[in-house]
Amino acid sequence: MAWTAPRTWVSGELVTASLFNAHLRDNLTALDGGRLAITSQAAGDVVYASSGTALSRLAKDAGKFLKSGASAVSWDTIAFSTVSPLTTRGDVLYSSSGTVTGTRLAIGGANTFLKSDGTDVSWASAGSVVKMLTKTANYTITETESDIQILCDSSGGAFAITLKAASGLAGYVVKVKKTDSSSNAVTVDGSGSETIDGATTKAISARYTSLSLVCDGTNWHIF
Repeated sequence: MAWTAPRTWVSGELVTASLFNAHLRDNLTALDGGRLAITSQAAGDVVYASSGTALSRLAKDAGKFLKSGASAVSWDTIAFSTVSPLTTRGDVLYSSSGTVTGTRLAIGGANTFLKSDGTDVSWASAGSVVKMLTKTANYTITETESDIQILCDSSGGAFAITLKAASGLAGYVVKVKKTDSSSNAVTVDGSGSETIDGATTKAISARYTSLSLVCDGTNWHIF
């Protein structure tokens, strides 16, 4: 039965069966259609609208979360993929705000470790990782290792070793050594306008001479 707004009676009005049925019987039936039997409920149960005029009870289910469907609600199991923004193998999930907000940190480069700056986390190169290279022509360093050792043979002609941009590389070490006896120089060049002990380039002309460079995050220094 549909609900009818209760009638406002006036003094002396005749109560007919039609009026009585519409405003008392039918309204009570409409209210009863959404009534739950309190004897069937338990602590933790959920009450939800199962139609435009009725309520239903959903019994509790430990460890589940409430999921809404097109016309009803149900319990479902929480899956990591439901709450995770991770998209690539090796990604890391971390909180990026004071609230519980999951943020994806894409997988770092080879031989990097997770570093905290006191606020957020990021990938950084492990200081103990060393990589040895041999070069005979111009080369721009792209390696992620923090200790790069380059043996340079310039017998075929002078060439340059260009350093990585210093930003974010504080503590990186690059060692460059000339191995041949020719007079051809091996020039070490800072990225862009970045300097090496105040100069934009440093040249090595003698055999077995080397430069040990350490980055401070802005420029490079010879040790």
